[in-house]
Amino acid sequence: ADDDDDADDDDDDLLGGSPTTTSPSGAITAGDAYYLAVTVAASDRPRSFAFLAPQRLAIATRANTIETHALVFGAVEGKRKRSDDDGEPQQPESSSTSSSSRRVGVLETPGHRAAVRSVALSGDGLAVAAATVGAVKIWSAAASAPRLHRSIALKAVKRKKKALCVKFVPPADASIVVSSDDGSVWVVDVASGALTADLTARHATSATEANDDAAQRAPQQVWALDVRNTTAAGGGVVEVCAGGANAMVDVWRRRAEADEWKQRTRLDASEEVLALRYLNSSASSTADCLAVATVDAVVRIVAATTLTFRVSLYGHSIGVLAVDGAADGGVVATAGADKTLKFWGLEYGDLRRSTLAHTDAVTAVAFVGSTHYVATASKDGDVKMWDADAGTPFVQLLKRGHVGEVWALAVDATGAAVLTGGADRSVRCWLRTDEPVFASEEAEAMLLAAAAPARLAVDDPFVVAHHAAPGSTGDDDDAHGGGGSSAAADLSGGTGTTASDASLRGADRLAEALELAA
Repeated sequence: ADDDDDADDDDDDLLGGSPTTTSPSGAITAGDAYYLAVTVAASDRPRSFAFLAPQRLAIATRANTIETHALVFGAVEGKRKRSDDDGEPQQPESSSTSSSSRRVGVLETPGHRAAVRSVALSGDGLAVAAATVGAVKIWSAAASAPRLHRSIALKAVKRKKKALCVKFVPPADASIVVSSDDGSVWVVDVASGALTADLTARHATSATEANDDAAQRAPQQVWALDVRNTTAAGGGVVEVCAGGANAMVDVWRRRAEADEWKQRTRLDASEEVLALRYLNSSASSTADCLAVATVDAVVRIVAATTLTFRVSLYGHSIGVLAVDGAADGGVVATAGADKTLKFWGLEYGDLRRSTLAHTDAVTAVAFVGSTHYVATASKDGDVKMWDADAGTPFVQLLKRGHVGEVWALAVDATGAAVLTGGADRSVRCWLRTDEPVFASEEAEAMLLAAAAPARLAVDDPFVVAHHAAPGSTGDDDDAHGGGGSSAAADLSGGTGTTASDASLRGADRLAEALELAA
């Protein structure tokens, strides 16, 4: 019993307060009472915290950041009641305190916290913007030494906003335009990270329409976004178009002398808008057409200035997810969920060529510089190069790429670099080299790899993860976890499916036929 009393005394000493006592009436009273002094708000959900000093607090958040907050404790004034009728301590009857907290520093790791939904290159090719959940990150475009310039957080009241599209604003590229999954469209200054314009408030043009938009805009997502400079000499007139689940295409204009964004016009697309792209109808340096891809698998070409209809592109079986045009206006490329890549003539809307490009939905397409070469990205994890003028358009498979679905693609204006982003939370860069590429050899290697996956070396982690990519879900945490180990077991002779001897012999005969044809 004496030992137990000593242990209780030790516990009281560790707590640093006075021991509890029992009043003559039998009620238990506390020697010390604690009251709320200050509330510290972190930018994300806290995981742990520690005091660096009596008035300095460090908080580790779920976003892998460490924030430092300075605490100021003010004196509490007013008459304090020690206890009520039941003997319980109560808060002061009236008090005034100057307690406060402010964030004085933050330590961030440079990586993405979630899947990369969109990537954009600046006009000079020196900076890359990557849109992800809760933030847009600005990186240096130097592949040899990538460096994070700035991480721009997207503030939200109840949850993190998911940035879906991002574009640099020409000609200075000092700002970016960002769209999110709640229908918001912002213009953000790159240097300071401050919001300079909220284009969402300019969606409505009347009081009735404003009420309708207020009811619809919350769940509406903006899936498509594009920017153009309307003057050939690179002046200050810039237009931004956006479209999404509300089946509307909104266009805003900014003049350099006014430095103010105004809504110029609006187009009713009748269907949900999946992709938007300004196009050149000729070799002029200004885009005078706008391609609007909707969920009904139709791409409508309208005039960029008046939004009047010009021609429709019919041919896809399901939704078109990406569209782009050559710099000379000679050809338009479209791709979508039907896994095909199609090339069109812009003047009459004639289908020139169609090919089965990927084994899953094609999510992005972009022309390389001023050429007719095209880069595509897909949910199957592959990035491929194509030639719009060739009878057999396939050119090259960019190897050792993503280990999950690829959702974003951007090409340097000179065609020297191709950047992609996807579900594995990474942005990858391919640089053009002087090494010659033979399309026939690339096609043969791709056919052999698809027909006989068991012959691939299982000791290459990129190969293992690459063949596990089509089975991934594409979600933030599931896109890159667990898939590689199961694929390795299958390829190493476990219980997974392998090619039969007959299929291997058939692949050998196919390779011999290709060699004889060459």
